[in-house]
Amino acid sequence: EKNELFTDKHIGSIKDLAASEGNEILIALHNMSLKIKIKQPEFAIEGIAGGRSNAVFYDKATKKIYLGTSTNFISFDENLKSNIITKQNGDHIFAIDITKTDNGTIWLSTNDGGIYGVENDQIVKRYNATSGLPSNQASALLAVNDVLWASTTKGIARINIVTDEIEVITKQDG
Repeated sequence: EKNELFTDKHIGSIKDLAASEGNEILIALHNMSLKIKIKQPEFAIEGIAGGRSNAVFYDKATKKIYLGTSTNFISFDENLKSNIITKQNGDHIFAIDITKTDNGTIWLSTNDGGIYGVENDQIVKRYNATSGLPSNQASALLAVNDVLWASTTKGIARINIVTDEIEVITKQDG
């Protein structure tokens, strides 16, 4: 409204950001994650979690925040009550990117475990090198309807999440 640029010496290297409800933005930083209300006169900065954050995603349907940090994959409800989402064996997940498909599944890429699908804060699906993903090291994700596009170190994967078919595009494909 005032056409002003906001600067803050505490906000350093931004890793990811997402729009939240109303006039809020969520920011994943190299040393923490924040929720910033940008509507004047209510401008406020609220910490979500400490530590290095890689990815942040806001689910409008459930009003949950999903955060990938250097130590955990965490969901937050509207009151910022946290829930750490782990693998079935209790091991932690380190999310690189987060997206959502039309069926409501939250997807996250990892540096060593492939791609995980999460529903109701539980892992319900996984794609990895064993199931046809070109590499377990995945980074950028893009959801389009029932298709999940994933960038990996050995090519791009087009994953049909209904049929579980994985099509791989590599350098040899042009």
